[in-house]
Formats: sequence, structure tokens, C-alpha cells
Amino acid sequence: MLFARSGRALLLSAEPRRRQRYVAFDPAGSGARLVLVAVRGEAADRPRELARAVACARRAGALSAWPPGPRPGRSVLVLLPEGRLAAVRAAVAEDFRDRGRPVPRFLNITVAGAARREE
Repeated sequence: MLFARSGRALLLSAEPRRRQRYVAFDPAGSGARLVLVAVRGEAADRPRELARAVACARRAGALSAWPPGPRPGRSVLVLLPEGRLAAVRAAVAEDFRDRGRPVPRFLNITVAGAARREE
């Protein structure tokens, strides 16, 4: 899962002994976009389809792509230069369409501060 606050993201470690820490993370400030790619289809096929979406996104110019949680689910997060958004979307959609698979949905993510109650 991606835990973030404005300008920072929590860097989670796969190793339990390593400390978790916040790192600089400002996609908009660096000209990047954060997109959630929601993969549809049968549960048994999802890990393979998620891996395929990650590979296609990276080949098309994404800076990074990863599942948003510790276990594979139905989506991946993709960080990409704003100018590569159309190319990445087209490459992933074309790959799925060419294989007769449902085309993933692309949802733009905005990193914002935590919700709070104001009185």
C-alpha cells in the first residue's frame, strides 16, 4: 500500500528488520503522473496479467510500476513522465486487446495530505 502525505511517501521495506521511512515524493512537482492500472479478468490469471501490465508500462516509458500492496491484487501503480501517459496507456491497452483480454482501466492518482477534521 502507498502511504503518502503531501510531498512525501512511506518507503516500505520487504525486510522486517529495516526501518520504514518517508522519502521525497512529489509526482506533480517533478512533471510525473501516478496512475492506477486496474486489471480485470479471472482471479487465476491476475498475477500473470499484472506482470504483463507492468512490463508493457515500463517498455512504453514508465519510470516505475509496482503492485500497491504486499499481495498481488487487481491493480498496479505506475509512475510515469506526464508526456508518456498516452503512450503507456496505448501500449498496455493494445497488448490486452490483441490477446482478447479485457482492457485495464486507468485511474489518475493525486497525492494529497491526510484528511482532517476542522471545526
